[in-house]
Amino acid sequence: MNQNGVLDGGDYLDGYSREAGLYVVHDTAQPGPLDATYFGPYSVAGVPGVPAAYANEVLYYPTNIASMEPLPLIVIGHGSGHQYTWYDHIGYHMASYGCIVISHQNNFGGYATAAHTRAVIELQDSIADGALNGKVDSSRIIWIGHSMGGHGVVLAYDLVYDGTYVPEYYTVDDIVLLSPMLPIVEADDHPHHVNFHLWTASGDSDVSGHASMDYVQTFHMHDRATGYRMSTVVQGTGHAWFHDGPEEPSWFEGPCSIGQENTHLIQLGLFLPLIKHYTEGNIPATDFFWRQYERFHPISVDTVDPCIVVTNEYRNGSESGNFYIDDYQTEESLYTSSSGGAVTFTVENVTEGRLDDNNSSFTWTPDDPFNGATQAASYDTSRGVVFDWNGVDAYYEWEVIPTQQNFSDDLYLSFRGAQGTQHPYTLAELGDVTFAVTLRDGSGTTSSINIGAYGGGLEQPYQRQGGWHNEMEVIRIRLTDFLTNGSGLDLTEVAAVRFDVGPSWGSNEGRIVVDELMLTNNYWPYFSPLSLSMPAPPPEFLPPGVPTVIDVEIDPGDDTIVPGSALLHYRYDGGAWLDDPLEQIGSTLWQGTLPPPTCDDTPEFFFSVEGAITGPVYVPHGAPAVTFVAFVGEYISVLDDDFEEDLGWTVEDDPSLMSGSWERGVPADDGLEGDPLTDYDGSGSCYLTGNYLGNSDVDGGPTMLISPMVDLAGTTNPVLRYARWWANDDQDSDPFDVEVSNDGGSTWVLVEHVVNIPPGWVQSAAYVADFVSLTAQVKVRFSCADVPNNSKDEGGVDAVQVFELVCED
Repeated sequence: MNQNGVLDGGDYLDGYSREAGLYVVHDTAQPGPLDATYFGPYSVAGVPGVPAAYANEVLYYPTNIASMEPLPLIVIGHGSGHQYTWYDHIGYHMASYGCIVISHQNNFGGYATAAHTRAVIELQDSIADGALNGKVDSSRIIWIGHSMGGHGVVLAYDLVYDGTYVPEYYTVDDIVLLSPMLPIVEADDHPHHVNFHLWTASGDSDVSGHASMDYVQTFHMHDRATGYRMSTVVQGTGHAWFHDGPEEPSWFEGPCSIGQENTHLIQLGLFLPLIKHYTEGNIPATDFFWRQYERFHPISVDTVDPCIVVTNEYRNGSESGNFYIDDYQTEESLYTSSSGGAVTFTVENVTEGRLDDNNSSFTWTPDDPFNGATQAASYDTSRGVVFDWNGVDAYYEWEVIPTQQNFSDDLYLSFRGAQGTQHPYTLAELGDVTFAVTLRDGSGTTSSINIGAYGGGLEQPYQRQGGWHNEMEVIRIRLTDFLTNGSGLDLTEVAAVRFDVGPSWGSNEGRIVVDELMLTNNYWPYFSPLSLSMPAPPPEFLPPGVPTVIDVEIDPGDDTIVPGSALLHYRYDGGAWLDDPLEQIGSTLWQGTLPPPTCDDTPEFFFSVEGAITGPVYVPHGAPAVTFVAFVGEYISVLDDDFEEDLGWTVEDDPSLMSGSWERGVPADDGLEGDPLTDYDGSGSCYLTGNYLGNSDVDGGPTMLISPMVDLAGTTNPVLRYARWWANDDQDSDPFDVEVSNDGGSTWVLVEHVVNIPPGWVQSAAYVADFVSLTAQVKVRFSCADVPNNSKDEGGVDAVQVFELVCED
């Protein structure tokens, strides 16, 4: 910085990856730099699908469009009782920023929006005397709908998505954004994977969100979206103020009115970054979607006015770069996250379930724990957790599974939450609820950040008629923020995420609903991140005294490789990791070379590369906590059982076992009880504790799976290797034990005692001679139990091998 008080050429701000260090954002609610022209009304009657009685449109476009490249197309559908000419505020605003906008007559069916879109593209050489000819970019289409028109644009997308309506001139992939405003919602309204943004008005007395009427609960539509998903809730505004027709009847009900003018400023100030991001990939635009509105908002919106309250949700929908620590869609136990980690807590009244108020009003009752939740209907699946605290410090904590503990390759920790509507703790002190988010690493070091540091907490629900629905908002924390003030936190090994609540951490009391705790790299739509993979499986056996060359594939995608970041990491003695650069031998093919091992070595290795945007990528995923492991020497098989045939295993059950005895076969269940959907090695069969649909888990026990006799009398260094599955839903230390005997099963020695792990197949290995002397009467036993019988426990065994390693240096 040249410290001259002016941002100029002598100042340099180093941004994250390839991003700029600083963006200057103008007032997005004010008109853009281009003059805009209005044309209409005009008719597009006769275009297939356009309703004969609803054929009129009005058009807005940049006046100097003739000198411009093809522009995005915005199509607006009005609501019932509204006029298509009532959206000048959106039309002129977006035209002034380089978009073509039409607003059409609407009969509220999906065909109207889809067909009017076709009409503009088909008739571009004649509409407005051909002003649009060659200027409509049909690969960048945005659909906006108001009220019934909001339902209409989602219906239109669904019709195109499933092939019911096949438009000419554009495809479903050309629709880059849906943004319904205060929409009516029907059971089959589904945005699928399209980029989706929902507007909701807390003071709307028409699409009111009432507890007893699913079709006015706008968030059903939002939570069905499976891709990039956003929501904006505007308090103090009514249904009619989202158009620029008559302000009355406003269909507004409630305190603290903000009026039509302020509503329009909020609308326009957010529509511009929405459309710029999804049509141009504009990076700073995303700040408008997720940053708390108190701290970051369109400049001309008067947030000094306490009545102007806006909450935003944003979920990154990239198919890569995201990991859900807990989305509550699976693992319905209170004590296990959807990713398989343990959940512990001292907060009170914890309930997991569907985000669906279960009665006809928003009056708080203890038997309606999700009071105020309107994210799901009875036939939807959106789920979350609610809990509360009152006057004492408490916590709610998620264990991070080992393969995901490296947070250094992610940008943000994110979750969505809301205060519980009309709960006594919410009403006791109206205002934002705050608490701290704490990360704890593997050595016990912690770092905590109060969510109020970013502009506020979870907003108080709008108090229309005593309170309305839960107004979810997203809280996102840049992970590097946890490193400030010399915290000493190790982001490469984060063992737990914790919400610390109570008087020492924020609000004295509160009741909140929480969902979608996730890590994200925040890849923007259509971005292809750098990827790292192996064209062939890694070597399991290395010859002594000889280097081993291993191929890897590095595909930059839309990213660039940070120079010098492509590395092979290895260690042979369990000590410090050593690094060697990978050598590029083709466009995407690279090679690494493991140095010659000795017979006493225990090689471990992994690969890494860093993208300028993607960040570090590892193979295997989860490295260095998870690595490739190799043996040194020649493999000689003694036992190799994939359980496709019966090789003489036996099952013994303790008399206390009530269910879940070991059975061999192809997995038959649906995984809901914690059992695997497939075997480990892909051959088909494995051993499972109860192999039938439904409640097949272990009750009582143990149940013991015992191998046939294995002759190891003539061996010197045999290895036992196997794949195991253990799922224990409440993480109460129910055991999965692996034992070995050298006297035909008369006595047993413990090899591995497994408790409190996330469900999943894990390959494990042990040197037999480390546990027993080598005889001709060796057996292996796998045991599991549910004692006391209070858990859902499912075990599995597959790919059991005993092999000799012959090695000479």
